[in-house]
Amino acid sequence: MAIWNAVSTFTDWMWGNPLLILLVGGGIVLAFIIKGIQFRKFGFIWRNTVGTGNIVGVSSAIAIGGPGALFWM
Repeated sequence: MAIWNAVSTFTDWMWGNPLLILLVGGGIVLAFIIKGIQFRKFGFIWRNTVGTGNIVGVSSAIAIGGPGALFWM
């Protein structure tokens, strides 16, 4: 039971501000590394790669496999 309490306490803490800072900070660092191509080429990306297939694919994966399916995507 002590291990369960320790893990539970850690996950309760981690799923707050530390994870938000890690995700946003990581995104900013990666944006600088790839020189912001996701902003520079936004129009091209939107016109050529984002469509109903992507939307339907994600929703189908969630419906069939549950929320854990996003991990594998």
